Amino acid sequence: MVFDHGVDCICAGVAPLIFARVAQIGDNFIAKFFFMSIYQTFYLMTLEHYYKGILTMPMINGVSDGAIWICCACMYSAYKGNNFWTQPVYDAQWMGLDGVEWITLGQALILATSFGTHLIGLNTIYGLYKSRNTPTPTQNFPIEFWTLMKDWSVYYVWTAVWLVFAYQGNDPIVIKNPPVVNPENAAFYRDQLDYGQAYHTIHYLLYMFVIVYQCHNIMGNQICKQRYQPYGNLMKSVLFTMCTIMVIGYFRDGDVNFKMCVTLICGVVAVFLGQFIVSVIGEITTILGIEVFVTKQEQEARRQRLQLKQQAAALKQKKGPSSIYSASTNGTKVTSFSEET
Repeated sequence: MVFDHGVDCICAGVAPLIFARVAQIGDNFIAKFFFMSIYQTFYLMTLEHYYKGILTMPMINGVSDGAIWICCACMYSAYKGNNFWTQPVYDAQWMGLDGVEWITLGQALILATSFGTHLIGLNTIYGLYKSRNTPTPTQNFPIEFWTLMKDWSVYYVWTAVWLVFAYQGNDPIVIKNPPVVNPENAAFYRDQLDYGQAYHTIHYLLYMFVIVYQCHNIMGNQICKQRYQPYGNLMKSVLFTMCTIMVIGYFRDGDVNFKMCVTLICGVVAVFLGQFIVSVIGEITTILGIEVFVTKQEQEARRQRLQLKQQAAALKQKKGPSSIYSASTNGTKVTSFSEET
């Protein structure tokens, strides 16, 4: 679960970044909404597995049958060119979103997907609450309303702080006046001009790393049969740091380099997350007596070396150091100590 679902959690953050570019969504709030909706569903389904002991995949999910539609959309984009998704379908100037004058075909597809995943997330919470009275045979923990609300709330608290942080300062992380998505601008911006995408991506990565940590934390607690603490040390540290920076920026009239701050925070969280994943892998493999990233040939060679050492130690204890002979599996003499006296 930790290895398979843990890698899926990372992919669930990288995939929206890729599909947002393929579908030509643009650097606007629609892209953020899409990114947040995908991770909300992933987080809540991990929470469901933590409580109920089963992972119920919804209809048309991105892992099984939904992958067919994703592959079809990507292949069609490869055939038609991704500027196909920039065709306007609905006048959206009344919405007041920066960089959005018309809802394009790609944006409409992404919005439909986002609303669908939000509904899946709400259905997951409803299913968890229902199991309060009708627990499943594999139920790990009883459902308590306020505990469930606390576990659910950490996602929205983190999302709110992350989102507000992007708009702070005189030079905010969020891209000011992002290019309007249409066929002409898409062709123009495709291969030229840098308008702040780098820090925009780092901001997304920070969001991804924190949610990945939370999901791994849930899975680790499930394996150890421990209570999940949503507001752990990493979450509290990141929330405190970002809120403190925003307060300082408020009193300094925005004279804070939020782009550099988000880069440093993202780097620290990435290091902490990597150390956390490595330590979890080490503990689990030690408990199970297995090794990862090691071939069968290396394991067999280690086993033979250990066997030879044990044979040598047994002979040394039995006959003394003057006549120790250790034989390999094919009967060849490997080590000998000649008597000097």
